[in-house]
Amino acid sequence: MVKRKGGEFAESPTTAFVTTIASSPTITSSSTASAPAISPFNTSSFTWEETSLLMTQLLDHYVGPAASDNISLIKECASQNEDLSNWKNSFLLESQSIKGRIQSRIDECHMKYQQEEGALEEQRKHLVTLEGEEHLLREKHTMLRKEKGEIEQRIDQYKIEASQGVEKIDEVEEMKKMEVPRLQQQISLYASISGIKWEYDCVDSLAGEVEVPLKCLHKRFAIDKEEHTPFEIADMLWGMTET
Repeated sequence: MVKRKGGEFAESPTTAFVTTIASSPTITSSSTASAPAISPFNTSSFTWEETSLLMTQLLDHYVGPAASDNISLIKECASQNEDLSNWKNSFLLESQSIKGRIQSRIDECHMKYQQEEGALEEQRKHLVTLEGEEHLLREKHTMLRKEKGEIEQRIDQYKIEASQGVEKIDEVEEMKKMEVPRLQQQISLYASISGIKWEYDCVDSLAGEVEVPLKCLHKRFAIDKEEHTPFEIADMLWGMTET
């Protein structure tokens, strides 16, 4: 069996060790991985047995069962440290994902804000246009109301003038009605003198019958008013009455 290093110092304790261990500085090993507590001492006052005991305790602390406890504790700490590191990385990944989603949402909101701002600006421009149109319509409405008032005034004036005109027309018609008997008498007298009987149904021409008592003749005539002058028509009628 191979001896561990320093094993030669860990042989059976002597009686001197048993009697001097209580008074010598001690080194305690703990299963809770705490470092050995070594009281202040003067190395020149140690005996060989005390030195051997100290070496043994040091070996037990760093190589023995206490070292195993310390190794287990170190492994546990390393495991917890690894778990903590993994949790930290997971948390960082999750936080980055959340940050990315938040940033994406912020970008989306910013884009929508810009779109809404653009639409709002268009609405503002449209509103300004409508306000301008409203102002023009109000001015036009005011002008039309003024023109309406002027037209109503002219209508009232025209009504007055029309009423006066109607009165004049009525007066003229009354005068014409009073002249009808006189005209009939003149026409009858002219017909008896000239011997002409007019056909008043003919509108486009002068038509009738001429009676010549001296010759016992009756002549019908039809003269186009468009083809002859009044002088020519009178001369033609006078010629017919003389024949």
